[in-house]
Amino acid sequence: MVRKGKIMTAKNEFPAGSPVAELHITRIFDSSREALFKAWTDPEQLKRWWGPGDFRWMGCRMQLYPGGFFHYCMRSPEGIDMWGRFVYLEVRPSERLIFINSFSDEDGNPVKHPLMPDWPLEILNVLTFTDNRFGTTMDLYCIPHSASGREWRNFEAGMESVRLGFAATWERLAAFLK
Repeated sequence: MVRKGKIMTAKNEFPAGSPVAELHITRIFDSSREALFKAWTDPEQLKRWWGPGDFRWMGCRMQLYPGGFFHYCMRSPEGIDMWGRFVYLEVRPSERLIFINSFSDEDGNPVKHPLMPDWPLEILNVLTFTDNRFGTTMDLYCIPHSASGREWRNFEAGMESVRLGFAATWERLAAFLK
């Protein structure tokens, strides 16, 4: 369940303490829930569509269970390695993933955004997959996790940029699923 200012799950509640609502993005995919979920949870599939389109996938490790992680590296066109990670809080096959994502170092420790030091260190994500008559609706809710007021304000100011970045990523995902 998601409410303005907080994201809740059946087992856990994550108070946001937020001055803004969470970022919410919805997209309908011409795909089954199972195929869409697998695209998010199979490293061989994930590396084919996740991240900026001009970055090259360098590798990843995944442990898909609550408390597990997805740790990956992509190389920018300028040759800079960018590391990231998801820490899974909930994994419900073909229904929902809840994870905290962040930039990371090569050992998987969270680090600040390399270009925006006042961006939240970690972002809580709730990703749901529901059937509809056209395929599968994917909803993504994002809020800063354990963020300062300044980090919340920067997240709010950057929400449209994040939305545009995800829109491009969803286009790659849709093309991959075809």
